[in-house]
Amino acid sequence: MVALGSNQGAKFENLQKAVEAISKKIGKISVVSNVYKTPALGFKGNDFLNACIILETSFSPQQSLTQLLLIEEFLGRKRSENGYENRTIDLDIIFYADKIIAEENLQIPHPHLADRKFVLKPLADIAPEFVHPVLQKNIKQLLQECSDSSLIEVVEEKLILPQN
Repeated sequence: MVALGSNQGAKFENLQKAVEAISKKIGKISVVSNVYKTPALGFKGNDFLNACIILETSFSPQQSLTQLLLIEEFLGRKRSENGYENRTIDLDIIFYADKIIAEENLQIPHPHLADRKFVLKPLADIAPEFVHPVLQKNIKQLLQECSDSSLIEVVEEKLILPQN
């Protein structure tokens, strides 16, 4: 499962382009969540549009990460050492089946997802019963217990699922 976010430029189009690129470069997207408007978390910035997808791939987690970083770069993401900042696109591997990975450049499940309503809400759309392999709680439970009080609004426009 991959989380998508954008708070710079044509945000919705950035998400759609990311979905299309992921479909072409990494694997088949089987489900796309609703899109949500959420405030920036951890820094002062523009509101984000966020969504999550379920992806079927033959790539390893590291290969998937490499491809996601290339897609971010292609879509105009400029990374800096300043921590959280505005970005055209942000693509994060949230889960990779029930694998637990702790490497320097890749942690799965994503280490902060239980504290982020902007990830949990779209995940609850597409996988409410999926059990976090470390916390042993499903997404619906994690969303109910999340301390993030950010206002989240569903966006009426829907991402189009590419035909593979």
